[in-house]
Amino acid sequence: MRDYFDASQLKAMFIAGANNLAANKEMINNLNVFPVPDGDTGTNMSLTVMAAVKELENLKELNYKDFAKALSMGALMGARGNSGVILSQIFRGFSAVVGEASVIDKEILAEATKHAVEIAYKAVIKPVEGTILTVMRALSDAAETAKDKFDDMDEMFSYMISEGYKVLDKTPDMLPALKQANVVDAGGMGLMVLMQGAEAYLRGVEIETTYDAAEVVDIKDHNELREEDIVYPYCTELFIKGINLQREIIIHELSKIEGDSMVVVVQEGVAKIHMHSDEPGKILEYAVSLGSLHDIKIENMREQFENQRKKPENIKEYGFLCVAAGDGLKEIAKSMGVDHIVAGGQTMNPSTEDIVAGIKEVHAKTVFVLPNNKNIIMAAEQSVHLLQDVDIRVIPSRSFAQGMATLIAFNPAASFDENETSMKDALKEVVSAEVTYAVRDTEFDGHTIKEGEILGLAEGKIEITGESIQETTIDLIEKVVEDQEIITLYYGEDVNQEEANQLVKLLEETYEEAEIELYYGGQPLYYYLISIE
Repeated sequence: MRDYFDASQLKAMFIAGANNLAANKEMINNLNVFPVPDGDTGTNMSLTVMAAVKELENLKELNYKDFAKALSMGALMGARGNSGVILSQIFRGFSAVVGEASVIDKEILAEATKHAVEIAYKAVIKPVEGTILTVMRALSDAAETAKDKFDDMDEMFSYMISEGYKVLDKTPDMLPALKQANVVDAGGMGLMVLMQGAEAYLRGVEIETTYDAAEVVDIKDHNELREEDIVYPYCTELFIKGINLQREIIIHELSKIEGDSMVVVVQEGVAKIHMHSDEPGKILEYAVSLGSLHDIKIENMREQFENQRKKPENIKEYGFLCVAAGDGLKEIAKSMGVDHIVAGGQTMNPSTEDIVAGIKEVHAKTVFVLPNNKNIIMAAEQSVHLLQDVDIRVIPSRSFAQGMATLIAFNPAASFDENETSMKDALKEVVSAEVTYAVRDTEFDGHTIKEGEILGLAEGKIEITGESIQETTIDLIEKVVEDQEIITLYYGEDVNQEEANQLVKLLEETYEEAEIELYYGGQPLYYYLISIE
């Protein structure tokens, strides 16, 4: 019989849970009901948890306080996507109690899970039942019951899991979209898979490690490097879009190039590579053999080190950071006055740590952050609490079009509070639409959708389905345009300029009074991003 969990047991339980989550992330990804290519719940949760695992594995002292600090901070900095941020807040609440405890017995475990629920709910502006929050609350309620029902900690933990799965099975009755797709909530499933892995450790069942260090993007702030740490000076990062990208093969081939700090993440036909070397050209030469290259960034860390030793003499009063994917979108953002761009978007949600590192690069006293994606807003909002010397204002833009509209609304003569208000108001003046494709067969929002079908979305809702990119785009615009005067289209990497020009010509014939603008965005996955004002 076990009366308490010591720090070493908590660490082992958490790592076993993380391994189980990593092993089942694709199963969790497949529970996503929205059929567009998007940041996947299983992947985001797994990367968030693995960032915490890395912190735990680096612990020199093993006690409750250090365990709690490593768990909370690691998950916070590694949080990706809404599911990852909520999970990090669960860990934060849990850690706040555990870190102050002298022993983790039944009473403290129940108190810690209750506090985890409270903190997680507070992190979400409009909590929705039938999600990971509901499942976490079920675990807390079960802990409260089990602390008086069982003498053994292991039995208490098993009871929590059984009750958690009972509520998870009910999530389709709470959310119509889940019931329509005949699946349970993906975030809730991720949480239960994590818990089940921890329980397996208690039963003596080993969860095989299904990840390695390269799966977790260990983004170190180059400002914190010592000169002697920089063995290979060129930090090379890029995305590859290709067919049949295999992570193990990529790692094997890159290992032939002398270097270190290799990171390879592969999902949804996109690979992200990060590596330090003397020969970045060899990395690019290999990468281009796999597919098309995007968001290439090569930095000389020795030069950065020298520049950082010379503190900027003049810190700007304000600056802008935005998240974008696509060479064209990045150039547009820069032309609009954005100081620093964090690469990311659909399928590649940047972590809180990525955003914090980007804010530092702006070198301003006040930084306005434009996430430009609904699944990145929460990660951006976490950055507000992590930099004490920067006034961070997150403008919750859900699309690139919204982000650019907020920049137009900025008035240098106004106060930052006034600008924050006007920029948020500008979000309401733009209708954002997108044209992409379905990644799975499903029934959703009254549409019978087949994999590969073209989808037209407005404000995140599927409005049109079709077989032709051009026809679907025209039908989508016709459905959402009212008396707007400006229609702006950003065409993606899978649309050529001739096709885009032809579309504009057809739109000009239909909307004679509107001003129609066309720009190369170069974004992956989305054929067109559309702004209607």
